[in-house]
Amino acid sequence: MNKKFISVKNVSVDYPLLGRSGYMLRNVIVKSVLGGKLHNDSSSHVTALNGVSLDIGPGDAIGLVGTNGSGKSTLLRVLTGVLKPCSGEIIRNARITSLLTINLGMLDEATGFENARIMAVIKKVPKHKREKFISDVVEVSELQSYMHLPLRTYSSGMRLRLAFAVAILVDVDVIIMDEIIGVADKNFRQHMMNCIKSILAKDKALVLASHSEPIIADLCNQVIEMEAGKIVDRRIPTLEDNPVALTA
Repeated sequence: MNKKFISVKNVSVDYPLLGRSGYMLRNVIVKSVLGGKLHNDSSSHVTALNGVSLDIGPGDAIGLVGTNGSGKSTLLRVLTGVLKPCSGEIIRNARITSLLTINLGMLDEATGFENARIMAVIKKVPKHKREKFISDVVEVSELQSYMHLPLRTYSSGMRLRLAFAVAILVDVDVIIMDEIIGVADKNFRQHMMNCIKSILAKDKALVLASHSEPIIADLCNQVIEMEAGKIVDRRIPTLEDNPVALTA
């Protein structure tokens, strides 16, 4: 059976830009930052995704590449359901977890342990599995000495460790990540990649947006290149995509 976790069919996303007085400024911003196309009509908008189609199934590890504003992050948000497409169809037959930000909705005044408990409830971890989930979060995050401290005392690297552990320890089919791995220090980056590889070995799926060719080449079995909201290339990673070893 050719099961698909997620099917994206001819999906487009437009961001409206209200008002006319700042048209020229908006045009500059779109070209330099957003990468989309600004439509000069009575309801000016940026097209962030334009007719994107994509299937994600067991064993797929997809690396999204492209310049800033090419549509990678918008596509990730559509896949997770955070963003609703303006047209097209998306079908999800999977449990999805995402790591699009290191904050992940956690509370600054709560400790690492308290945040892990809160996220266990939010992620719908069964009650009889929550203590094991929290224990695993401590192990995967490698924050044993810091879990009793409030999150506001954590560095960005420590926040990433906690957020990553919470995201991947939920029993899911698809992991969606945006430019997160490259933020980690060298040792934890390799730890993250090993954890992801272990999950992928169980016929799960990964969608990862990154500017790092070595990370994409090491984790992914497909590369999708985006430009101005469209998929412009699909390929299999080669050794040329990973010319050097990962560095800090």
